[in-house]
Amino acid sequence: FDPTDLVVIDANRAVISICKSCLGKPLGLNITDLFADDENADVHDLLDACRSSRPLRSASQLRLKHSLGNGVVARWQVHHFTSGNGPRGVLVMETVDQHRSEGATESRHSADSVLGDAIGDAAMADDLADTRAAQGPVAVHDRAINVAPLGVVIADANRQDVPIVYCNSAFEKMTGYSLSEVLGRNCRFLQCDDQQQPGVESLRQAIVQRRDCTAVVRNYRKDGRMFWCEVRVSPMRDATGSLTHFIGIQSDITQRVELHQQLEESQRALQNAQARACLGSWEYHPATGETTWSDEMYRLYHRDLSRGAPQDLEQFVMMLHQDDRQAAIERHERILESDQPVAQLDLRTNPELGPVRWLDSSAARIADESACGYHVAGTVLDVTDRKQAETALRESEHRFRTLCQHS
Repeated sequence: FDPTDLVVIDANRAVISICKSCLGKPLGLNITDLFADDENADVHDLLDACRSSRPLRSASQLRLKHSLGNGVVARWQVHHFTSGNGPRGVLVMETVDQHRSEGATESRHSADSVLGDAIGDAAMADDLADTRAAQGPVAVHDRAINVAPLGVVIADANRQDVPIVYCNSAFEKMTGYSLSEVLGRNCRFLQCDDQQQPGVESLRQAIVQRRDCTAVVRNYRKDGRMFWCEVRVSPMRDATGSLTHFIGIQSDITQRVELHQQLEESQRALQNAQARACLGSWEYHPATGETTWSDEMYRLYHRDLSRGAPQDLEQFVMMLHQDDRQAAIERHERILESDQPVAQLDLRTNPELGPVRWLDSSAARIADESACGYHVAGTVLDVTDRKQAETALRESEHRFRTLCQHS
Protein backbone atom coordinates (compact mmCIF):
# COMPACT_ATOMS: atom_id res chain seq x y z
CA PHE A 1 0.00 0.00 0.00
CA ASP A 2 0.96 3.66 -0.38
CA PRO A 3 1.57 5.13 3.11
CA THR A 4 0.58 8.61 1.97
CA ASP A 5 -3.04 7.74 1.16
CA LEU A 6 -3.27 4.11 2.42
CA VAL A 7 -4.48 2.92 -1.00
CA VAL A 8 -4.01 -0.78 -1.73
CA ILE A 9 -1.59 -1.32 -4.63
CA ASP A 10 -1.68 -5.10 -4.86
CA ALA A 11 -2.80 -8.18 -2.94
CA ASN A 12 -2.01 -11.88 -3.12
CA ARG A 13 -4.38 -14.77 -3.84
CA ALA A 14 -5.05 -15.55 -0.19
CA VAL A 15 -6.20 -12.01 0.55
CA ILE A 16 -8.43 -11.91 -2.52
CA SER A 17 -10.01 -15.19 -1.46
CA ILE A 18 -10.60 -13.98 2.10
CA CYS A 19 -11.91 -10.55 1.19
CA LYS A 20 -14.32 -11.69 -1.54
CA SER A 21 -14.65 -8.13 -2.73
CA CYS A 22 -17.18 -7.37 -5.41
CA LEU A 23 -14.24 -5.94 -7.36
CA GLY A 24 -12.58 -9.35 -7.43
CA LYS A 25 -9.49 -7.71 -5.91
CA PRO A 26 -9.13 -5.15 -3.13
CA LEU A 27 -6.97 -3.01 -5.44
CA GLY A 28 -7.70 0.68 -5.16
CA LEU A 29 -9.46 0.32 -1.81
CA ASN A 30 -8.35 2.36 1.15
CA ILE A 31 -7.06 0.29 4.06
CA THR A 32 -9.68 1.92 6.26
CA ASP A 33 -12.33 0.21 4.12
CA LEU A 34 -11.15 -3.23 5.25
CA PHE A 35 -12.16 -3.10 8.91
CA ALA A 36 -15.42 -3.26 10.87
CA ASP A 37 -16.52 0.09 12.30
CA ASP A 38 -17.00 -1.19 15.87
CA GLU A 39 -13.26 -1.52 16.62
CA ASN A 40 -12.11 2.00 15.83
CA ALA A 41 -9.51 2.32 18.64
CA ASP A 42 -7.41 -0.56 17.36
CA VAL A 43 -8.05 0.49 13.78
CA HIS A 44 -6.68 3.98 14.49
CA ASP A 45 -3.55 2.45 16.04
CA LEU A 46 -3.00 0.27 12.98
CA LEU A 47 -3.63 3.12 10.53
CA ASP A 48 -1.25 5.37 12.45
CA ALA A 49 1.44 2.69 12.19
CA CYS A 50 0.77 2.44 8.45
CA ARG A 51 1.20 6.19 7.95
CA SER A 52 4.11 6.86 10.31
CA SER A 53 6.36 3.79 9.83
CA ARG A 54 6.29 3.18 13.58
CA PRO A 55 5.65 -0.33 14.99
CA LEU A 56 2.24 -1.28 16.38
CA ARG A 57 1.82 -0.51 20.07
CA SER A 58 0.31 -3.95 20.58
CA ALA A 59 -0.56 -7.02 18.51
CA SER A 60 -3.72 -5.94 16.71
CA GLN A 61 -6.58 -8.35 16.16
CA LEU A 62 -9.15 -6.70 13.92
CA ARG A 63 -12.30 -7.95 12.22
CA LEU A 64 -12.88 -7.45 8.52
CA LYS A 65 -16.10 -5.90 7.38
CA HIS A 66 -18.86 -8.43 6.79
CA SER A 67 -19.26 -7.28 3.20
CA LEU A 68 -15.65 -8.10 2.51
CA GLY A 69 -14.67 -11.03 4.65
CA ASN A 70 -17.66 -12.48 6.49
CA GLY A 71 -16.42 -11.07 9.79
CA VAL A 72 -13.04 -12.84 9.74
CA VAL A 73 -10.75 -11.88 12.65
CA ALA A 74 -7.01 -11.63 11.92
CA ARG A 75 -3.74 -10.53 13.51
CA TRP A 76 -2.03 -7.72 11.64
CA GLN A 77 1.58 -6.66 11.09
CA VAL A 78 2.91 -3.55 9.37
CA HIS A 79 6.25 -3.29 7.57
CA HIS A 80 7.75 -0.42 5.59
CA PHE A 81 10.43 -0.11 2.91
CA THR A 82 11.49 2.32 0.19
CA SER A 83 11.10 1.57 -3.51
CA GLY A 84 12.04 3.56 -6.57
CA ASN A 85 8.63 5.22 -6.34
CA GLY A 86 9.05 6.28 -2.74
CA PRO A 87 7.82 4.81 0.57
CA ARG A 88 5.81 1.61 0.46
CA GLY A 89 4.10 -0.43 3.13
CA VAL A 90 3.24 -4.09 3.54
CA LEU A 91 0.30 -5.27 5.60
CA VAL A 92 0.46 -8.91 6.74
CA MET A 93 -2.56 -10.72 8.14
CA GLU A 94 -2.93 -14.05 9.91
CA THR A 95 -6.46 -15.31 10.45
CA VAL A 96 -7.30 -16.43 14.00
CA ASP A 97 -10.81 -17.85 13.63
CA GLN A 98 -12.34 -20.73 11.67
CA HIS A 99 -14.33 -18.73 9.11
CA ARG A 100 -11.78 -18.95 6.37
CA SER A 101 -12.83 -19.58 2.81
CA GLU A 102 -11.88 -22.77 1.04
CA GLY A 103 -9.57 -20.88 -1.31
CA ALA A 104 -7.75 -19.27 1.59
CA THR A 105 -6.69 -22.62 3.00
CA GLU A 106 -4.48 -23.04 -0.04
CA SER A 107 -2.42 -20.03 1.01
CA ARG A 108 0.66 -20.09 3.21
CA HIS A 109 -0.36 -21.77 6.46
CA SER A 110 1.80 -19.71 8.78
CA ALA A 111 0.48 -16.29 7.70
CA ASP A 112 -1.91 -14.99 5.05
CA SER A 113 -0.11 -11.93 3.76
CA VAL A 114 -2.35 -9.16 2.50
CA LEU A 115 0.32 -7.52 0.40
CA GLY A 116 3.34 -9.75 0.95
CA ASP A 117 3.60 -10.98 -2.63
CA ALA A 118 3.38 -7.40 -3.87
CA ILE A 119 6.67 -6.40 -2.26
CA GLY A 120 8.65 -7.48 -5.28
CA ASP A 121 6.44 -5.36 -7.53
CA ALA A 122 6.71 -2.31 -5.26
CA ALA A 123 10.47 -2.71 -5.01
CA MET A 124 11.25 -3.40 -8.64
CA ALA A 125 8.46 -2.02 -10.87
CA ASP A 126 6.98 1.35 -11.68
CA ASP A 127 3.99 2.55 -9.68
CA LEU A 128 1.39 -0.20 -10.14
CA ALA A 129 -1.44 2.21 -9.44
CA ASP A 130 -0.65 4.40 -12.45
CA THR A 131 -2.47 2.19 -14.91
CA ARG A 132 -4.28 -1.13 -14.89
CA ALA A 133 -2.51 -2.04 -18.11
CA ALA A 134 0.76 -2.19 -16.23
CA GLN A 135 -0.60 -4.75 -13.79
CA GLY A 136 -0.52 -7.60 -16.28
CA PRO A 137 3.24 -7.94 -16.95
CA VAL A 138 4.16 -6.94 -13.40
CA ALA A 139 1.83 -9.56 -11.95
CA VAL A 140 3.37 -12.14 -14.25
CA HIS A 141 6.83 -11.01 -13.10
CA ASP A 142 5.79 -11.35 -9.46
CA ARG A 143 4.34 -14.82 -10.00
CA ALA A 144 7.47 -15.88 -11.87
CA ILE A 145 9.63 -14.84 -8.91
CA ASN A 146 7.33 -16.55 -6.46
CA VAL A 147 7.37 -19.90 -8.30
CA ALA A 148 11.08 -19.78 -9.20
CA PRO A 149 12.96 -22.89 -8.00
CA LEU A 150 15.70 -20.75 -6.42
CA GLY A 151 15.19 -18.86 -3.19
CA VAL A 152 14.70 -15.13 -3.73
CA VAL A 153 14.94 -12.56 -0.95
CA ILE A 154 14.83 -8.76 -1.22
CA ALA A 155 16.20 -6.44 1.46
CA ASP A 156 15.79 -2.69 1.91
CA ALA A 157 19.18 -1.05 1.35
CA ASN A 158 18.13 2.25 2.91
CA ARG A 159 16.85 1.05 6.27
CA GLN A 160 18.96 0.24 9.30
CA ASP A 161 20.43 -3.29 9.25
CA VAL A 162 19.13 -3.90 5.68
CA PRO A 163 15.93 -5.76 6.66
CA ILE A 164 14.19 -8.35 4.52
CA VAL A 165 11.06 -7.04 2.80
CA TYR A 166 10.24 -10.02 0.58
CA CYS A 167 10.95 -13.69 0.09
CA ASN A 168 9.45 -16.16 -2.36
CA SER A 169 7.97 -19.61 -1.78
CA ALA A 170 11.22 -21.42 -2.67
CA PHE A 171 13.01 -19.50 0.10
CA GLU A 172 10.31 -20.51 2.59
CA LYS A 173 10.60 -24.15 1.55
CA MET A 174 14.40 -24.07 1.63
CA THR A 175 14.70 -22.50 5.08
CA GLY A 176 11.48 -23.56 6.79
CA TYR A 177 10.72 -19.92 7.68
CA SER A 178 7.53 -18.23 6.47
CA LEU A 179 7.39 -14.74 5.00
CA SER A 180 5.92 -13.32 8.20
CA GLU A 181 8.82 -14.79 10.21
CA VAL A 182 11.57 -13.21 8.10
CA LEU A 183 10.14 -9.78 7.33
CA GLY A 184 12.18 -7.06 9.03
CA ARG A 185 15.13 -9.35 9.86
CA ASN A 186 18.65 -9.24 8.46
CA CYS A 187 19.64 -12.29 6.40
CA ARG A 188 22.43 -13.06 8.85
CA PHE A 189 19.93 -14.82 11.11
CA LEU A 190 20.20 -17.79 8.73
CA GLN A 191 23.78 -18.40 9.92
CA CYS A 192 22.68 -18.51 13.59
CA ASP A 193 25.84 -18.58 15.74
CA ASP A 194 28.00 -19.72 12.81
CA GLN A 195 28.93 -16.20 11.72
CA GLN A 196 32.70 -16.62 11.34
CA GLN A 197 32.67 -17.87 7.77
CA PRO A 198 34.70 -16.55 4.81
CA GLY A 199 31.55 -16.49 2.68
CA VAL A 200 29.64 -14.47 5.26
CA GLU A 201 32.44 -11.90 5.44
CA SER A 202 32.46 -11.64 1.63
CA LEU A 203 28.74 -10.92 1.64
CA ARG A 204 29.13 -8.30 4.39
CA GLN A 205 31.81 -6.49 2.41
CA ALA A 206 29.66 -6.58 -0.74
CA ILE A 207 26.74 -4.98 1.11
CA VAL A 208 29.01 -2.25 2.52
CA GLN A 209 30.56 -1.63 -0.90
CA ARG A 210 27.18 -1.96 -2.67
CA ARG A 211 28.35 -4.44 -5.30
CA ASP A 212 27.62 -7.91 -6.64
CA CYS A 213 28.93 -10.91 -4.76
CA THR A 214 28.64 -14.69 -4.94
CA ALA A 215 29.58 -16.77 -1.89
CA VAL A 216 29.01 -20.20 -0.39
CA VAL A 217 27.88 -20.23 3.24
CA ARG A 218 26.54 -22.61 5.85
CA ASN A 219 22.92 -21.69 6.57
CA TYR A 220 20.57 -23.27 9.09
CA ARG A 221 16.94 -24.20 8.59
CA LYS A 222 14.26 -23.39 11.12
CA ASP A 223 14.57 -26.93 12.52
CA GLY A 224 18.33 -26.42 13.09
CA ARG A 225 19.61 -28.51 10.19
CA MET A 226 22.62 -27.06 8.39
CA PHE A 227 22.66 -26.77 4.60
CA TRP A 228 25.21 -25.40 2.15
CA CYS A 229 23.91 -22.38 0.29
CA GLU A 230 25.30 -20.55 -2.72
CA VAL A 231 24.21 -16.93 -2.42
CA ARG A 232 24.40 -14.27 -5.12
CA VAL A 233 23.71 -10.72 -3.94
CA SER A 234 23.12 -7.87 -6.37
CA PRO A 235 22.24 -4.21 -5.75
CA MET A 236 18.97 -2.86 -7.18
CA ARG A 237 18.79 0.76 -8.34
CA ASP A 238 15.96 3.02 -9.39
CA ALA A 239 15.70 5.07 -12.57
CA THR A 240 17.98 7.74 -11.10
CA GLY A 241 20.70 5.22 -10.26
CA SER A 242 20.10 5.40 -6.52
CA LEU A 243 20.44 2.17 -4.57
CA THR A 244 17.09 1.01 -3.17
CA HIS A 245 17.37 -2.71 -2.43
CA PHE A 246 19.54 -5.80 -2.53
CA ILE A 247 18.24 -8.96 -4.11
CA GLY A 248 19.66 -12.30 -3.01
CA ILE A 249 19.37 -15.49 -5.05
CA GLN A 250 19.91 -18.60 -2.93
CA SER A 251 20.52 -22.16 -4.06
CA ASP A 252 20.79 -25.22 -1.84
CA ILE A 253 24.03 -26.89 -2.98
CA THR A 254 24.37 -29.32 -0.07
CA GLN A 255 24.39 -32.38 -2.33
CA ARG A 256 27.02 -30.85 -4.61
CA VAL A 257 29.28 -29.91 -1.70
CA GLU A 258 28.94 -33.33 -0.09
CA LEU A 259 29.77 -35.07 -3.39
CA HIS A 260 32.80 -32.81 -3.77
CA GLN A 261 33.92 -33.64 -0.24
CA GLN A 262 33.52 -37.37 -0.95
CA LEU A 263 35.57 -36.96 -4.13
CA GLU A 264 38.32 -35.18 -2.24
CA GLU A 265 38.35 -37.94 0.38
CA SER A 266 38.61 -40.58 -2.37
CA GLN A 267 41.46 -38.69 -4.01
CA ARG A 268 43.32 -38.45 -0.70
CA ALA A 269 42.82 -42.17 -0.14
CA LEU A 270 44.13 -42.90 -3.65
CA GLN A 271 47.15 -40.66 -3.10
CA ASN A 272 47.94 -42.41 0.18
CA ALA A 273 47.64 -45.81 -1.47
CA GLN A 274 49.88 -44.72 -4.34
CA ALA A 275 52.47 -43.35 -1.91
CA ARG A 276 52.55 -46.65 0.00
CA ALA A 277 52.86 -48.60 -3.24
CA CYS A 278 55.35 -46.12 -4.79
CA LEU A 279 52.93 -45.83 -7.71
CA GLY A 280 52.29 -42.62 -9.60
CA SER A 281 49.65 -41.86 -12.23
CA TRP A 282 49.40 -39.27 -14.98
CA GLU A 283 47.23 -38.09 -17.86
CA TYR A 284 48.00 -36.22 -21.07
CA HIS A 285 45.24 -34.51 -23.09
CA PRO A 286 46.36 -33.83 -26.69
CA ALA A 287 43.28 -31.66 -27.34
CA THR A 288 44.45 -29.08 -24.79
CA GLY A 289 48.10 -30.00 -24.34
CA GLU A 290 47.53 -30.34 -20.58
CA THR A 291 49.34 -32.89 -18.43
CA THR A 292 48.27 -33.80 -14.90
CA TRP A 293 50.25 -35.76 -12.31
CA SER A 294 49.34 -37.44 -9.06
CA ASP A 295 51.29 -36.33 -6.00
CA GLU A 296 53.45 -39.47 -6.01
CA MET A 297 54.76 -38.61 -9.50
CA TYR A 298 56.52 -35.54 -8.11
CA ARG A 299 58.33 -37.59 -5.48
CA LEU A 300 59.38 -40.25 -7.98
CA TYR A 301 60.81 -37.70 -10.43
CA HIS A 302 62.37 -35.42 -7.77
CA ARG A 303 60.13 -32.51 -8.86
CA ASP A 304 58.75 -29.87 -6.50
CA LEU A 305 54.95 -30.01 -6.28
CA SER A 306 54.68 -26.22 -6.59
CA ARG A 307 56.13 -26.35 -10.11
CA GLY A 308 53.27 -28.43 -11.44
CA ALA A 309 53.53 -31.19 -14.02
CA PRO A 310 55.74 -30.63 -17.10
CA GLN A 311 53.51 -29.34 -19.89
CA ASP A 312 55.53 -30.50 -22.90
CA LEU A 313 57.61 -33.52 -23.91
CA GLU A 314 60.88 -31.62 -23.87
CA GLN A 315 60.46 -30.69 -20.21
CA PHE A 316 59.62 -34.27 -19.33
CA VAL A 317 62.53 -36.00 -21.07
CA MET A 318 65.00 -33.66 -19.36
CA MET A 319 63.90 -35.32 -16.11
CA LEU A 320 65.11 -38.71 -17.42
CA HIS A 321 68.56 -40.25 -17.61
CA GLN A 322 70.17 -39.11 -20.85
CA ASP A 323 70.50 -42.70 -22.07
CA ASP A 324 66.69 -43.23 -21.75
CA ARG A 325 65.39 -40.03 -23.34
CA GLN A 326 65.21 -41.23 -26.94
CA ALA A 327 63.28 -44.36 -25.94
CA ALA A 328 60.75 -42.19 -24.09
CA ILE A 329 60.32 -39.91 -27.13
CA GLU A 330 59.77 -42.86 -29.47
CA ARG A 331 57.17 -44.40 -27.19
CA HIS A 332 55.33 -41.08 -26.94
CA GLU A 333 55.17 -40.84 -30.73
CA ARG A 334 53.87 -44.43 -31.05
CA ILE A 335 51.08 -43.73 -28.58
CA LEU A 336 49.93 -40.65 -30.50
CA GLU A 337 50.11 -42.39 -33.88
CA SER A 338 48.24 -45.58 -33.02
CA ASP A 339 45.73 -46.93 -30.54
CA GLN A 340 47.58 -50.23 -30.38
CA PRO A 341 48.91 -51.34 -26.98
CA VAL A 342 52.34 -49.99 -26.12
CA ALA A 343 54.85 -52.09 -24.21
CA GLN A 344 55.98 -51.10 -20.77
CA LEU A 345 59.21 -49.22 -20.56
CA ASP A 346 61.79 -49.04 -17.77
CA LEU A 347 63.17 -45.53 -17.41
CA ARG A 348 65.75 -44.01 -15.11
CA THR A 349 65.50 -40.57 -13.56
CA ASN A 350 68.04 -37.82 -14.16
CA PRO A 351 70.90 -38.26 -11.64
CA GLU A 352 71.34 -34.48 -11.57
CA LEU A 353 67.94 -34.13 -9.89
CA GLY A 354 68.44 -36.70 -7.14
CA PRO A 355 69.19 -40.37 -6.51
CA VAL A 356 68.57 -42.42 -9.64
CA ARG A 357 65.31 -44.33 -9.59
CA TRP A 358 64.24 -47.07 -11.94
CA LEU A 359 60.62 -46.53 -12.99
CA ASP A 360 58.39 -49.08 -14.71
CA SER A 361 56.31 -46.84 -17.00
CA SER A 362 53.14 -47.92 -18.80
CA ALA A 363 50.69 -45.89 -20.92
CA ALA A 364 47.57 -46.36 -23.04
CA ARG A 365 45.13 -44.33 -25.13
CA ILE A 366 41.64 -43.90 -23.69
CA ALA A 367 38.70 -42.80 -25.85
CA ASP A 368 36.84 -39.66 -24.77
CA GLU A 369 34.65 -36.89 -26.22
CA SER A 370 37.43 -34.34 -26.72
CA ALA A 371 38.38 -32.84 -30.07
CA CYS A 372 41.07 -35.52 -30.48
CA GLY A 373 38.73 -38.30 -29.38
CA TYR A 374 41.14 -39.64 -26.78
CA HIS A 375 43.59 -38.88 -24.01
CA VAL A 376 46.62 -40.79 -22.73
CA ALA A 377 46.78 -42.22 -19.22
CA GLY A 378 49.66 -43.99 -17.58
CA THR A 379 51.22 -45.25 -14.39
CA VAL A 380 54.76 -45.22 -13.05
CA LEU A 381 55.95 -47.81 -10.52
CA ASP A 382 59.19 -47.46 -8.57
CA VAL A 383 61.12 -50.70 -9.27
CA THR A 384 64.49 -49.44 -8.04
CA ASP A 385 64.80 -52.14 -5.37
CA ARG A 386 64.05 -54.85 -7.92
CA LYS A 387 66.57 -53.45 -10.39
CA GLN A 388 69.23 -53.19 -7.69
CA ALA A 389 68.54 -56.79 -6.65
CA GLU A 390 68.79 -57.97 -10.27
CA THR A 391 72.06 -56.08 -10.69
CA ALA A 392 73.45 -57.57 -7.48
CA LEU A 393 72.40 -61.05 -8.63
CA ARG A 394 74.08 -60.62 -12.01
CA GLU A 395 77.27 -59.38 -10.36
CA SER A 396 77.21 -62.33 -7.97
CA GLU A 397 76.74 -64.79 -10.81
CA HIS A 398 79.57 -63.14 -12.73
CA ARG A 399 81.92 -63.43 -9.74
CA PHE A 400 80.88 -67.06 -9.28
CA ARG A 401 81.59 -67.94 -12.95
CA THR A 402 84.91 -66.11 -12.81
CA LEU A 403 85.87 -68.01 -9.68
CA CYS A 404 84.97 -71.32 -11.31
CA GLN A 405 87.00 -70.52 -14.41
CA HIS A 406 90.14 -69.89 -12.35
CA SER A 407 89.79 -72.74 -9.92
